[in-house]
Amino acid sequence: MKQWLKKTGLIAAGVVALTSVVSAVPVSADASRVVYFSIQSNTACNSTDRFASFMFNLTNVNGGSDASNVSVFLYSADGTSLTDVGLNIPDTAGYTTNFVAGTSFTLNGQKTASYNQSYGFGQALPCTKRPAWGKIVVDSEYGRFIASAEMRATRTTNGQIMNNSTVVINNSQPF
Repeated sequence: MKQWLKKTGLIAAGVVALTSVVSAVPVSADASRVVYFSIQSNTACNSTDRFASFMFNLTNVNGGSDASNVSVFLYSADGTSLTDVGLNIPDTAGYTTNFVAGTSFTLNGQKTASYNQSYGFGQALPCTKRPAWGKIVVDSEYGRFIASAEMRATRTTNGQIMNNSTVVINNSQPF
């Protein structure tokens, strides 16, 4: 019995010592912050009379001029990374895009970056390229972000909105 207690005590002491060593290692300041989100991608979309639109905004809510490096990654339902350049038609449709999905960019404090894209009938991209999920990767220790997005499906014959789904990102809380 003494032998067993001695072995158990040595094992327990070793585990405690190892835990102390592991927890004493500082967390790297350059560790990325990652936020995942799901996108309602089974919206009405086809090549004959319906198209879907994805609108995304990311704001660096830090005051001052704190710039942060950030990337937004979008993926289709089959897991393919989507890197298509977004729409930029501010005058007629109000769409502006100022970053490319999957590419790191710098976002200054109190500034917003936008990405917009349309899929299906009359659009440059097919319905199969609609994003189904995404992630935001912050590669800076500075910056506090809030993000919002929506997926909308429209019938072209009468302009009827078939679906309009809000994309919940980080429970609408800054990260």
